[in-house]
Amino acid sequence: PVSGPILEKYVEDRRVLLPGTPIVKMGDMTTLEIECDVLSEEVVKVKPGNPVEISGRALGDAAHTGTVKRIYPSAFMKISALGIEQQRVKVIIAFDEPVPALRPGTRLDVKIVTAENQDVLAVPERATFRREGQWHVFTVENGRARITPVTIGLKNDDLAEIVSGIGPDAIVVTEPRNDLEDNARVTPKR
Repeated sequence: PVSGPILEKYVEDRRVLLPGTPIVKMGDMTTLEIECDVLSEEVVKVKPGNPVEISGRALGDAAHTGTVKRIYPSAFMKISALGIEQQRVKVIIAFDEPVPALRPGTRLDVKIVTAENQDVLAVPERATFRREGQWHVFTVENGRARITPVTIGLKNDDLAEIVSGIGPDAIVVTEPRNDLEDNARVTPKR
């Protein structure tokens, strides 16, 4: 008992059907969910109820929110676009509000928020690097680049939380080149 548009039609002409043979697939557009594949090493951080940021060309410039509804209990193997075999786990995400323009089978981008901190010191993620098992940044002191060890908290694709090592007044080299060395003379760009 579902009302909604017909998504697929399996039988074109009149004919005798066996009981249980699918005839059409109908959809309730107000209850669409997202099924995404998460790498098995990353899914351990995901919990039902985690907030999700949803975007994609199918949504235009609009960003929507959702919530992790279910995490499948088993993983499966999938070949990535680069030809690498990866183990993944299916995760079901529910929209917080119905999205009228969305259609089944649409490709979307999701970011699952697994942890969040407010009012923290953060630097661009690309400013951090590892050396001898320790995170570092280049700070600028008296016109010279200094390698400064730091402790990093949460990290995403854009920012890294600095727990200790530098203060909020520190000047950080945001895009260090590979040939930048300790005590090298630098000039800030404005």
